[in-house]
Amino acid sequence: MVFAPARGSEVQAVLELCEQWQVKVALWGMAQVEPALLAEAELLWLDPAPFMAEHRRLAPDQNWWFVLPGCPVGTLSDLGLAQFAQLPPDLTVAAWLADREACEWSPGRLAQSGIRQASLLLNDGEILTLGPFGTSSTQALEGMRLQQLIPQLFRMASAERLTAAFEAPRWPGRFRLDAMRPQPPADVSLAHLLAGHGGGLGWVQWLVVGPGQASPRWDSSVAELEDPHRVRLSDHVVRDLFDPAERFWMPGDDPPLPAAFEPDN
Repeated sequence: MVFAPARGSEVQAVLELCEQWQVKVALWGMAQVEPALLAEAELLWLDPAPFMAEHRRLAPDQNWWFVLPGCPVGTLSDLGLAQFAQLPPDLTVAAWLADREACEWSPGRLAQSGIRQASLLLNDGEILTLGPFGTSSTQALEGMRLQQLIPQLFRMASAERLTAAFEAPRWPGRFRLDAMRPQPPADVSLAHLLAGHGGGLGWVQWLVVGPGQASPRWDSSVAELEDPHRVRLSDHVVRDLFDPAERFWMPGDDPPLPAAFEPDN
């Protein structure tokens, strides 16, 4: 089933119902999703495109844009944001942000995305405002959940077992822990954690985005890490911090099947 919410309050109501009925929520429009899933999987797809396409400049003298998740990337490309120029113009900004291949900047280079801030609605209804976190940031860290997340993310990103991942040409995991260790002169931006997240951390309510660079298109000649298990383990930990019940489905998860198809125990 596909549902097109008209406002954020409808998304919150849907999440409450899905929690009650144990139905997973998925972002509509992701390129990696097989069409067969639409017929077979017991998922509620949320499509932001019909009603959540607003965009506006934050200030007349700045090139920062506030965009809702259904905004087409073609609109942003027309505004001169180069990171969207080679993408399908009708792709929503939410689907772009969820797409790993479209958001695969090299480790520590996520500032090239142009992403500055994001609002993330979690499955339990809490809202996190993710953005710059450093000496040049004026954003307050509001909420106990966010204040607890930050030290855990920094500890994970500083683990010696991830050294090879930070030195690789491409990030080998799903969730971008390298957001916590940007290449100078960039500061940490918690919003960069969402690059390529597959919809598996929460529902993106809005983004603030400015000029950026298109993500590199990697080919098979760029090898994966010899031992990617450690990064995969970190992916599980990151997801558990944001969506411990895994109510948000993402590509790579086993699709939940309707009860009629479940084998008898």
